Amino acid sequence: MAARPHRRPALRPIRGAVDANKQGTPGAPCGEGFAVWRVATGTRRFDRMTDETEGDDLPERLYTPLDLLKGYDPEAPTSFVTEWDFCQFKEYVGAGGVSPVDDKVRRRQALHDAAIAEVLTEYLAKKTPQLVGIMGGHALSRDEPAYHNVAKLARRIASEGYTIVTGGGPGAMEAAHLGATFAGAPDKAFDDALALVSQAPKSPDLTSIVGTNGVVADNPATKQALAMAGIWMNAALECRKLAPMEVPDSLAIPTWRYGGEPTIPLATHYAKYFQNSIREETLILNSRAGIVYARGAAEPFGRSSKTPNRTIAPRASKASRP
Repeated sequence: MAARPHRRPALRPIRGAVDANKQGTPGAPCGEGFAVWRVATGTRRFDRMTDETEGDDLPERLYTPLDLLKGYDPEAPTSFVTEWDFCQFKEYVGAGGVSPVDDKVRRRQALHDAAIAEVLTEYLAKKTPQLVGIMGGHALSRDEPAYHNVAKLARRIASEGYTIVTGGGPGAMEAAHLGATFAGAPDKAFDDALALVSQAPKSPDLTSIVGTNGVVADNPATKQALAMAGIWMNAALECRKLAPMEVPDSLAIPTWRYGGEPTIPLATHYAKYFQNSIREETLILNSRAGIVYARGAAEPFGRSSKTPNRTIAPRASKASRP
């Protein structure tokens, strides 16, 4: 990574907790409260993607953790089924997933992704951050040394004034945002955060609980998966409480293609796309200060024809250091 003068990280306040709505019921629709999501400015809205309205109802800023987690109640794990982010995933699956059968759905998705690309460009232009991408496997467990090493590296990078960007999934990507979140925190707070999330090490994949019609199955396996997801999510939310009120910006670029992975709440900004290919290209092209390849699958990025200034790959070891 090229040497550059030290500067104070860009700070963003984190306020409040997740808005808790009533407990969700597997198999039930999202409900009236989720037919429309309004951004904080109140100037635009993003209706559900099957809505016919176009042009004036698209997101005009990047998502935040509170946007994506709206409707999740930490005391009611099954409320995952009415969380705003997961509702979009259910509709994405029900509309045909990567190959929507309806022209209106394809158009809505394209318009949404174009709007996200626009606001992301505006965000990057205003912040002029030096972005460092951290890629790695989503299956990396929170209690593994490699996860802790990624968090330590990201913490150091963020403390030098760089902005961390990831694909917004669990595993190594979540570890990167955890490290960035605690860039300005005391060592003890950082260590306590790692110990806390290690108590809920594995992120369950909720993809299998959603049928091809977009409906969540109401059975014991679903309830067990949602309970595990709740434990995993609540550990991350408790972790955030240990962080300072002001934290460096970090950017997540996830996709509803992998919407079965629970939302990570540790980034400050989310550019979430429907099309995974657009998301991958965006992630690579904006990580101009360098890319770190942590342990796990990052092959699509490694095959990119456009390489950043520098890449760093780990040794093949269980406790690999990025």
